[in-house]
Amino acid sequence: MAKDLRVATEPSASGVLLLVGAPAWATLRVTDVVERGDHAMVVAEVTDVGLRAEAPQALTLKELNLNYEG
Repeated sequence: MAKDLRVATEPSASGVLLLVGAPAWATLRVTDVVERGDHAMVVAEVTDVGLRAEAPQALTLKELNLNYEG
């Protein structure tokens, strides 16, 4: 059985659902999708941003013990 993974959200001023525990957020509008080979690149315009913590810590792939090789 799948575990219920619901998380707390709240709406932004534009109505987009934001994660309550996120230290920062951004909303985007997709302007284009460029497909090349077996990958697609999404081009987007930032429409809104917010910061809930003075010094949020960013996680990198290395810190998460993940590796991406395309």
